Amino acid sequence: MIALHVENAAKSWDGRTLFEDVQLEIAEGEHVALLGNNGVGKTTLLQAIMGKIRLTRGTIYRKYPADQWGWIEQHVSAGEQMTLLEFVQSGAARVFELKHELERLQALLEEADAGEQQLLDKYAAVFDEYLGRGGYEWDTKVEKSLHAMQLPPEMWSMPYSKLSGGQKTRAQLAKVLLQDPPFLVLDEPTNHLDKASIDWLKAWLHQCPLTVLFVSHDRDFIDHVADVTYELTASGTMKFRGGYSEFKRQRSLQIVTQQNLHEKQERERQELLEAINRYKQWFAQSHASAKRVEAKSQKGYFSSRSTKSASRFKALEKKLERLDNNRVDAYKEDPQVKLEFSESRFEARYVLRMDRVSFAYGQRSVLRNVTFHVERGDRLAIIGPNGSGKTTLVQLLIGQLAAVEGTVWRHPACRIGYFSQELQGLNTDKTILDSILSLPDMTETYARTILGCFLFRRDAVHRNISALSMGEKCRVAFVKLYFSKADLLVLDEPNNYLDIQTRERIEEALCAFPGSIIVVSHDEYFLKRIANRILDVSGNEAALFNGTYSEYIDHASEAKQAKDTGTINRIQQLEHQLAQFMGQSAPDDPEQQAAMLAKIKEIKQKIEQLS
Repeated sequence: MIALHVENAAKSWDGRTLFEDVQLEIAEGEHVALLGNNGVGKTTLLQAIMGKIRLTRGTIYRKYPADQWGWIEQHVSAGEQMTLLEFVQSGAARVFELKHELERLQALLEEADAGEQQLLDKYAAVFDEYLGRGGYEWDTKVEKSLHAMQLPPEMWSMPYSKLSGGQKTRAQLAKVLLQDPPFLVLDEPTNHLDKASIDWLKAWLHQCPLTVLFVSHDRDFIDHVADVTYELTASGTMKFRGGYSEFKRQRSLQIVTQQNLHEKQERERQELLEAINRYKQWFAQSHASAKRVEAKSQKGYFSSRSTKSASRFKALEKKLERLDNNRVDAYKEDPQVKLEFSESRFEARYVLRMDRVSFAYGQRSVLRNVTFHVERGDRLAIIGPNGSGKTTLVQLLIGQLAAVEGTVWRHPACRIGYFSQELQGLNTDKTILDSILSLPDMTETYARTILGCFLFRRDAVHRNISALSMGEKCRVAFVKLYFSKADLLVLDEPNNYLDIQTRERIEEALCAFPGSIIVVSHDEYFLKRIANRILDVSGNEAALFNGTYSEYIDHASEAKQAKDTGTINRIQQLEHQLAQFMGQSAPDDPEQQAAMLAKIKEIKQKIEQLS
C-alpha cells in the first residue's frame, strides 16, 4: 500500500524556483532518505508534505491525514522552564491544557468558600472532558513513552532546554509517539548528536515498523536506516534502492551510462551530418548536370535520380531531428582542482605533546592525567560523548586554555590553523573573493578556481560574507584555513551545517594536505576516510589507539564482545551460586538464616547489575 505519493511538485519563493517536477512514492513501512545540497529545498518539501505550506503546483496524496503524522523538526522551541515531562505531555496538547486547568481550579477551590457553585461546575466540566479524553490512561502512556526512549524518571523534572542534543531527540520521539503516528518525518535528526546517541537512533529506527521519511547529511546513518534514497535537485528527484553507499554506486553507474549514450549519439549525429552533406553535394551536382545535358532522356534520368536522393536526404534529416529531440546531454562534472603544495618547511618529528595534563572548570573535573603526542603527518581524530571535554582538549592544545596540571608543548616552528578561530574571524564586510585574496600569494584566477571547487561559482564569489548562510561561511573559513600555509590544521566539528557534497570536497582536500591534522567529529564516514590515529576522550580520561577509525571500531567491538562474554560467564557463575543457596535447607539458627538471606539478596543484586 502507498503511504505517500507526490506528483509533479514545484515550489517557488519570490519568483525563484526552488525545485520542480518532484516525484515521490513511499510504501507503508519503508524507510526513505531524502538527499540534496543545502538550499535545494529539502525542508521546504517536508513542510509541504506535512501540510504546513502550499506547493506552487503539484499534488500530494497521503493515506493518513498529515495531522496524524509525527514530525521531528530541526529546531523546537520550548519554554525556558518547561520540564522534560511537560514537553512530552504537550504531545497531546488538549489533554495537557485540561490537566493544567484542573490543577488551577483545584487550587482555587481549596481557597474558595463552600458555596462557590460556579467554580465547582467549571471543575466538573473540565474533569469530565479530561476523563473523556482518557486523561489518566494518558499519564500512564506518557510514562511508558519516556521509558521506551530511555529517559528515566530522575530526568523528568529537568528543563527541556538543558537537555543534550541526543536527549532532546529522544524527548521529541517520546512526544510524537504518544499519538501513535502511522508516518514519521525527521529533519536532520543527527545534528549535534554524539556517537552513542546516533547509534541509539540508528538501532531504534532500524527496528521501527512505522513508515519513515528523513533528511540527513550523515552518510553512515543513511546506510544503516534507509531502504530507499531519493536525491532532490532543482529539476526534480531521482530514486535509488538502498542507502547512501548504494546510491553512490548507482549514481556513478548512471553517470557512466549517460556519458556513453551521449558519446554514441554524438557519433551517430556526426555520421548523419556527414551523410546529409554528401547528399546535398550530390544533389547540387546532379541538378547542375541535368541542366547541362540536351537529350530529353538523359534529363529524365538525372531528374529521377535527383528525386530519389531528395527522398533519402529528407529521411536522414528526419532521423537527425528525432536524434536531437531525444538528445542526452554530456554529464557536467563539477570543477575539480589538483591541489599542489610546496614542500612544508616544517621538518621536525613532533608537532606537539601533552604530558599528564588535567583541567577543571571550578570544581568540575573535565580532563585528568592526559598524555599523548602528535607527529608530523598524523591525522588524529578526537572522539567521545558530548560534554566529555573534546573542545576543551583542543583549546588546551592550541593555547586558548592553560592546564591546571601537567604541560602542553608545541613546536615553536609549527604554524597552527584553527577552524573555529578562522570562522569567528571572517570579515563580514568583505566579499567571498576578497576574503580569499587576502591569503598570501593568492591570485584571482586561482582563488576563483578554488572557490568553484567549493561550490562558489561565477558571480557568487562577489557575495558579502554577512549575507552567507552558516554552511557557506564554514566553506569560506575552511578554504582560508586550508591555504593559510599552516603546518597543523585543527578542526572542531568541521562538518556541522555542511551538505554531503561539501563534506566530500573537504575530505578530498584533507586527504591531499601535506601537514598534520587534528579533528573532532562524530561523522563516521568522514573519520573512516581521514583518521590514522584515534584519541578516545571518555570519563575524564583519554585513550590513544594507533590505527584507522575502521580498525578502532573493530577493536572496540572485539573488546566489547570479550567483555560481554566475561559478563555472561560471571552471571552464569552467580546463578549457579544462587541455585546452590536456594537448594539448601534454611538453617535453624536465626543469625545464620539472616546471613543466608543477605547472601541470596547480594547475589541477586549482582546478577541484576550485570544483566
